[in-house]
Amino acid sequence: MKKTFLILLAVLMVVISLVACGKEAAAPAVNPADPKADVGAYKNKNGAGTDMPEMISWEGLNQFKTTDQVAKLYETDPQAAIAEARQLSVDFFRYCKTAQWTPADSWDFTHGSDGSKPDTLHAGVVYGGLPYVGKAFSSIYRLMDFIDPETGVVDIYKVGGKNHELQSMFGNQCAQGTYQGWSRFINSAKYGGTPAIVAGNDFIFLGEFACNTGISNWNGTYGTDEVRNENSKDALFEGYALLDVGDGIVYYTSAGHVVMIAEKAYVVRDENGKIDGQKSYVTVIDQTPTWLKKNDSNGTPYNYQANVDAKWTFDFLYEDNYLPFTFKEWTREDPIEAPTIACSHTGETISLNEIYDTKISSNYHLYDIYCSIYNANGVEVAKIATHNDYASNYEITFKPSGITTVIWGDPDSLDPAKYEYTVKIYAQQATGQRPTLWEGKLAA
Repeated sequence: MKKTFLILLAVLMVVISLVACGKEAAAPAVNPADPKADVGAYKNKNGAGTDMPEMISWEGLNQFKTTDQVAKLYETDPQAAIAEARQLSVDFFRYCKTAQWTPADSWDFTHGSDGSKPDTLHAGVVYGGLPYVGKAFSSIYRLMDFIDPETGVVDIYKVGGKNHELQSMFGNQCAQGTYQGWSRFINSAKYGGTPAIVAGNDFIFLGEFACNTGISNWNGTYGTDEVRNENSKDALFEGYALLDVGDGIVYYTSAGHVVMIAEKAYVVRDENGKIDGQKSYVTVIDQTPTWLKKNDSNGTPYNYQANVDAKWTFDFLYEDNYLPFTFKEWTREDPIEAPTIACSHTGETISLNEIYDTKISSNYHLYDIYCSIYNANGVEVAKIATHNDYASNYEITFKPSGITTVIWGDPDSLDPAKYEYTVKIYAQQATGQRPTLWEGKLAA
């Protein structure tokens, strides 16, 4: 009996030993070297920022109806949907020009894409909207990737580069600035830079005036000044009189400018029915490098760049060679479509190399695409963003490097063969939506 007991005890000790060894051999789910806080969440090192009652926020951005909501209304009441879309385009662009923030550090940049016209954003000073940078393309949504949402302080060196080397991914200019409003609903026009705003790219000019519709771009040989010279002042004035909320004006000579119309044109005629160009005017919003002051709801002035709801006379438009235009969505020649978006990757797992092969496509403009990687504790240990760098771009593929890519953390240091990681791929659409497109495990 004693012998049997000793044998059973020995077997039990072996089992306990094996179980204990098994526990010691099991790999932990989380790498102790992983970041302990989300790498994409910026926290201002200097604490609270300046008081900003109109601080940019997700709540502020999400107050505007998304395209799918307006597209649904379009199915039953197109005219009401168009009126709402026109107004939303203006209201959103106005928000993009005036929402408040402040840089964490003073940042030197240039308005000219060639390094000319130096300027500075000063730490602690409150700004509205994005700064003007020539040949730049950004959006107010992109600012949210680099902001401390509690204080409104922006990690300016991360978004713009310490020596303004990334300024084209942070700033905006006239055509791309206005596109923040129009891209929410417009996908008929082949929108690009200012020279591309011609009838051949599906822009619709307002009024009855002669214009070469066969060109693909304005140029130094044939610009809006040539169109003005081919037509009478009265003919162009009648075109300006048709401008409505959400339409636009453009000029191009040796350079150009694009402007959004904020209100229906105010038209004054004399006793003979002719338009008075000095008394008639339009209200405009545009993006220029001129700094102005605006009072917030507390009555405190802050800096923004012209113009927001400025009044320009018809005489001024004529002298500056502006032509009035609209879009097929506003005339019902092209419907306000429901947004669609797709991710090329399928399956339950994805490797880092496969992330960089993943393509996101949509029927509306895409601002940015994202990939966030989380450990088993739910901490975001790496984040990859690839920015769009031009208008009317409905397809983006992740890139591992270059000025269009921003990386938080170190994706290459992750070891999914030893530790558990999950991946989320999502996108910021110009339509106001930010959908998750794929989720799964990170594969070795």
